[in-house]
Amino acid sequence: MSSGIETNKIVGAILTALLVTVAIGHFGSALFGSGGHGEAVLAYPVSSEGAVEVAPEPVVIPTVLPLLADASVADGEALFAACKACHTNTDGGANGVGPALWGVVGRDVASHEGYSYSDALSGIEGNWTYEQLNHFLLKPSAFAPGTKMGFAGLPNVNDRADVIAYLRTLDASPVALPTQDEIDAALAEESGGGEEGTAEEGAGAEGATDDGTTGEGTTGEGATDEGATDGGAAPDAGGDGEAAPDEGAGEGGEQPAPEGDNQAG
Repeated sequence: MSSGIETNKIVGAILTALLVTVAIGHFGSALFGSGGHGEAVLAYPVSSEGAVEVAPEPVVIPTVLPLLADASVADGEALFAACKACHTNTDGGANGVGPALWGVVGRDVASHEGYSYSDALSGIEGNWTYEQLNHFLLKPSAFAPGTKMGFAGLPNVNDRADVIAYLRTLDASPVALPTQDEIDAALAEESGGGEEGTAEEGAGAEGATDDGTTGEGTTGEGATDEGATDGGAAPDAGGDGEAAPDEGAGEGGEQPAPEGDNQAG
C-alpha cells in the first residue's frame, strides 16, 4: 500500500514539473512574442540623403613643352627603334602594320592616306600637336579607349619629350618649337589643375593605344595601334599607327609586334 502511494507521489511530481515547464513557455511567449526573430530593425535608421560623394581628383599630365628645346633627338631615335617593326620613318615611306610616320607632327589625327585607322582614333578631331602626342604616348589606351594599339606607354615625361623631338625631325619643314608664351600658358594650366589625365605618368602607360599622344610613331598597337604620336616614342614607339601588337604608344606604338591599327597619323 505504501509503495503505491510512493508511486503516485513520483508520478504527481513529474506531472507537476511538466505543467510548470509548459506554463513557463506560454508565459515567455506572451511576454516576448512568438514568431521568431523576424527582420532586424535598426534602432537608429541612417538616411543616405544629403550624403556627399567625393569624386577622385583629376590627374594632371606634366606638360612636355618646356622640355622640347633641350630634348635629346638621339635618345628619341633610340627609343623609336622598336617602332620600326610596324612604322616607316622616311619621306614617302609606305604604310605598314601601322601608318607611315613621316610628317606626323602637326598633321591631322588618323589622316595618313591609305591607312585604315580604328574608330577610336578616327573619332578624335584636331591634329598631332606636341601636347596631343605627349598625352597619347603616356598611355594610348587612355587617350583613345578602344584603340588597337597595344603599346603600354611611356611613363617618363623626359622620354616622351625625346621621342617627340625625334618625330619632329621627320619632316622637310619641322613644326616650330613652342614659344615662351605657349610654355608659360601650359605651365599655368598644369599648376591650376590642367586637364585630367590618365595619369600614369609614373605608372607606366598601358599602351599607347590607338591614337598616339605622340603621334603616329611610337610603338603601334604593337606598333600597330594607331600610334601615339603619329610617330610614337616608346621603344616601339610608333606614333600615329595602330600597328604594334601591343597597340603601341603613339601612332606608332611601342610594341614591335604588329597587330594593330597603329593609327596615329
